[in-house]
Amino acid sequence: MVQPAGAVLLVHALQDADASDALEEALAAEGVVCSHVPVLRRRLLPAPGAAEDLAQRVAASPWLIWTSPYAARALAAHGVPGRCAPSRWPSMIAVGPATAAAVKTVGWCGSPLLPEQADAEGVVEVMRSALTGPTRLVWPRSADARPTIERFAASAGHQLDAWNLYDTVACPEARARLSAFDLPPAVVVVTSSKTVTLFSAALEASTRARWQKATVVSIGPITSASARRLGWTRVVEADEASRPALVQAVLRALGELGEAGRGP
Repeated sequence: MVQPAGAVLLVHALQDADASDALEEALAAEGVVCSHVPVLRRRLLPAPGAAEDLAQRVAASPWLIWTSPYAARALAAHGVPGRCAPSRWPSMIAVGPATAAAVKTVGWCGSPLLPEQADAEGVVEVMRSALTGPTRLVWPRSADARPTIERFAASAGHQLDAWNLYDTVACPEARARLSAFDLPPAVVVVTSSKTVTLFSAALEASTRARWQKATVVSIGPITSASARRLGWTRVVEADEASRPALVQAVLRALGELGEAGRGP
């Protein structure tokens, strides 16, 4: 396929370099050349208890909520999955396919329920339909998590045990790496609201207008809304929060740019 000048930039979390490489490989198989720049990094926070205590709290909860792949990795880093007997694992809800895959990779068995919409609002809809009455839930999460799930749990009478396992901060080298581009890429791929926010913050004021001519490919509706709020007008959203869907969204974006370049 013929790409517009500048090709595709993947912006991501420092710890997601492997996932970014995998997305880059999948795009390369479609003839798309990519570069990537980490704009944020995740910091593991102290566990809210000893591993054995956390395992007991998980076992005592009928439900476990996952809203990011890194939450699963963070809980595994604290040694919790190996201390939970499989017979006592709770039912699970995961925000999307990538998160469900990470949950299995770190040792949790079972198939989480997935929402139709891969965001906190979608998780709330699954909770609304799957939880038949007030119950206890464990939610390993980012300290930056939106309060949507917490508010719903309180309103429905659920007991929510929320653990802040990590937070996200800007990569200090992101500005220099983005400033090194002679021309902004035609397409920028972002996989979270926080990623697009820190990407925007890392841009030099003098080049922002040029960067905002790029098409943003977004992993979901919350990320898309953040991109538009920050000034991007061309946003292509993946059909679901998964690598194959992101690849298809990038191909759609490049196709639209190619059509625009050809003119009437």
